[in-house]
Amino acid sequence: MVIFKKRSLVAAALMYFLVLCALFDSPAVKAQGGILLTTEYPGIVAKPGEKVEFPLTVSNNTSINRQVDLKIVESPEGWEAWFKHYNREVFKTLITPGNTSNLDFEVKVPDDARAAVYAFKLQAVSGGYSSQLVLEIKVDPKGAAGTSLVTDYPVLRGPSDARFKFGVDLVNDSAYKQMYSLSAAAPMGWEVYFNPSYKDERIASIALDAGATKGLEVNIKPPRFVKEGEYKIKIKAVGSRSSAETELKVVITGDYKLNLTTETGLLNMMAVAGRENSLKLKVENFGTKDLHNITFGATEPSSWKVKFDPEKIKTLPAGESRTVTAIITPAPRAIAGDYAFSISASTENAYDDFELRVTVKTSTLWGIVGVVIIMGVFAGVYWLFNTYGRR
Repeated sequence: MVIFKKRSLVAAALMYFLVLCALFDSPAVKAQGGILLTTEYPGIVAKPGEKVEFPLTVSNNTSINRQVDLKIVESPEGWEAWFKHYNREVFKTLITPGNTSNLDFEVKVPDDARAAVYAFKLQAVSGGYSSQLVLEIKVDPKGAAGTSLVTDYPVLRGPSDARFKFGVDLVNDSAYKQMYSLSAAAPMGWEVYFNPSYKDERIASIALDAGATKGLEVNIKPPRFVKEGEYKIKIKAVGSRSSAETELKVVITGDYKLNLTTETGLLNMMAVAGRENSLKLKVENFGTKDLHNITFGATEPSSWKVKFDPEKIKTLPAGESRTVTAIITPAPRAIAGDYAFSISASTENAYDDFELRVTVKTSTLWGIVGVVIIMGVFAGVYWLFNTYGRR
């Protein structure tokens, strides 16, 4: 009788255990407790064009290793999204018993996304176990936290040879440390570079802690002969989680700038006394406005003559140059040696000059005349000696 009772108790216990196993192995229990997909903040506010990341945790509450498949069950049309771990896209994770796996769900908000709430349904599946999670993104163009570029003076004005320096603050309003790459879109021929405020080194990227702000200087140099007008430069900071861009404007004011030099660049020449000597001059318009009625002059020594061909340039467009010939005639009796005087070019709005050094040589004709005179003197003396010397 006792044996029968013991057997009945064992059978009842075994039956109870089997029932419990069946209950825990049922799909309902598996779906609820075996694999669990969670996040601390399932709703995030974002701007159009921003990247959003949800930190995810996948828990393995079973007694064996679990390979878990990660799936996007539902998503807004036209949106891009990925499961990522250390910037690598993943679609599976292997979790040991009682442990968790951490990864990110990254979403790229379209640039044209309208203000609304958008939902993603995610699923983690392993065998008969599964867990679903709904994530929501509220698109708010005005109130979202992320990255911004802020400047108090987005417009600067100056001549074409000026260097423009904009002060810009890079603000990381996100909850993550981010590495930003810096770039600029400028007209062809313009030079744009970044450096930290009050520092000289040029940079192309910068790391910024969560909630931090960094002052930057955007240095802009126009091309040499840029025309008068307004020019827009877009600068962009692309972070690992969010990005920002802003537009700067440079207003080039008109300026007059005349440059006068020799065609060879040498400021000296050889000349023969009493003869016309030619020197090629180069007249350049380094300004942004056309120059009109350019005339030429010289402060030559006494009895020298300097004239120009042509005598006047009616119009010299910005960025162009012309050649003018200076015809220099030293005085006929100029002593051999070096002489210095200035040559100038001027208009109503601009002026330039340079000092020219002229090395004068006497004409060979005078040398011949001198030799003839000397020979004549010797011949005369010889004749006198022969004629009167014997008397």
